[in-house]
Amino acid sequence: MDQLCGKSIIISSESKLTSQTYIFGALVNNEFKNSFYNCPYGDASNPQCLEYRGDFIINSLGFSESFFVGPIWAGVGYAVGFYVLAGILLKFWTIDINVSRQRPTTADQSAGKERLQDAHAVDTTKIDVVLDDYKLKITKHNLLGKKILDFQILKGVTTQFEAGCLNVIMGPSGSGKSSLLNLLSHRLHSTLLSKYSVTGRMLFNGAAPSDSVVRSLCSYVTQDDDALLSSLTVRETLRFAAGLRLPKWMSKEEKQRRAEEVLLKLGLKDCADTVIGSEYKKGVSGGEKRRVTIAVQILTEPRILLYVV
Repeated sequence: MDQLCGKSIIISSESKLTSQTYIFGALVNNEFKNSFYNCPYGDASNPQCLEYRGDFIINSLGFSESFFVGPIWAGVGYAVGFYVLAGILLKFWTIDINVSRQRPTTADQSAGKERLQDAHAVDTTKIDVVLDDYKLKITKHNLLGKKILDFQILKGVTTQFEAGCLNVIMGPSGSGKSSLLNLLSHRLHSTLLSKYSVTGRMLFNGAAPSDSVVRSLCSYVTQDDDALLSSLTVRETLRFAAGLRLPKWMSKEEKQRRAEEVLLKLGLKDCADTVIGSEYKKGVSGGEKRRVTIAVQILTEPRILLYVV
């Protein structure tokens, strides 16, 4: 019965020789060939110890003792053939990546608008921002109410940011540049365990602004472009942002017109129908993505634009 079962296994293995069969056969021969395991009935010559002999185990699995060198070369041949075939396919089977990044369109929606002028006159009153001994401190407590951090982030900043000029904040890493911009835009909020303490004055044209005034006058361009939706095109991104950020009294057509104007001003016409993309899907370039992020923030025509580099 054992011999019959072994024979049936041999027929089955020979009828379907795959790379796994060759490799497994080589491993079986390497493990069991010329081996004898502890038999409670005596040595290898005892018939009752047949099942403890390596050649019996090899034959019962459907392999022969000579099935060793050939399977190794067969496994190597399978691996080499696979990579050679993959290299040939990658060499001659090319795919146009532009297909996945460009949305088809039948008309240029920006045609004739390259020299658009805003029909709605906008008040362009310049705003000087003055900081007078501006300080920022953070205090953190643990769940038991014990103070674990009391750190002065900004130590008395006194300066003036002139209207209509590019004002640059420079300093080494960790000096508080981003914290200052977050503070100017009122993006820092205390929590149950962390508290921000602000002293000093911030003046817009000599007057202390309220939170609502700061939010309406300032736009903040973050350092990363992660807020953009990778599946939308540049035009769709700006129109979506316009629908969310522009006032409700503006009609849908006015919001779309405003989005188109900003698109042209930022030089995004050539990539208007290209998807934003992500690390897994090719889209606009890094510089174009940065301009899209800026375009989203200037849709509302802010008087003050805070830009983190």
